[in-house]
Amino acid sequence: NPDVNFEIEDPMSGLKKAARHMRFQSDQAERAKQKRQVPLSLQLVDGAPRSFDPMKMKIIGTSTALFKPFLRLTTAPEAWEVRTRHQLPISFRAVIKKWKEEHNYKWTCEQLKSIRQDLTVQGIRDEFMIEVYEAHARIAIEASDHAEFNQCQSQLAQLYKDGRKSDNQAEFAAYSIIYCLYTKNMTDMTKRLSQLSEDMAKDSLISDALKLRSHLSLGNYLGFFRIYKRSSTHMKLLVGKFIERE
Repeated sequence: NPDVNFEIEDPMSGLKKAARHMRFQSDQAERAKQKRQVPLSLQLVDGAPRSFDPMKMKIIGTSTALFKPFLRLTTAPEAWEVRTRHQLPISFRAVIKKWKEEHNYKWTCEQLKSIRQDLTVQGIRDEFMIEVYEAHARIAIEASDHAEFNQCQSQLAQLYKDGRKSDNQAEFAAYSIIYCLYTKNMTDMTKRLSQLSEDMAKDSLISDALKLRSHLSLGNYLGFFRIYKRSSTHMKLLVGKFIERE
């Protein structure tokens, strides 16, 4: 009958399907060997997602590269991609030296972010990490990169809160007060002020920052500029950007 269609099954089709399935599984296994697909989250602040926990992964870097680009990580890095704890201070000093000599902010910022990243993925949260963030924050002020400064000072606030020691805590508390004035963020300002201890509030840097805030709110510009003139270089740079906007 011409209207009747017969479908002839390819006797090799089952074998071909099985071969394709085996190749697919083999490719997947090879990709898994090359990279551990672990969701990554590097935030330090409270309440941030921590799907990648450096303390549980126990990544210990093996790289001794002096300089290394900042990686846009989406998975946990391999040990050879991360510098050793011994190497990182050496790299840090070399980056700061080049910044002082060349003032190439884009390169310096990337290198400091790379050092921060290598510390974070290894779960290292010590006084050296504070030193790196403090240096990066000051350099960001010098380069008028307020977004990077804000990121650094936010991480510093968390590190200080966690009990990490620094002789520069008052300095950065003062910067944060001025930054809140600059951004007109009174909610953050209230939070920062509530975190000040009685002793810290007496520190001359914080006292000057609070006086600047008071003089500004009262319209006492003579008092404001008197404080401004005697401020430190980085404080002047922060306040200067605020004055430019006003």
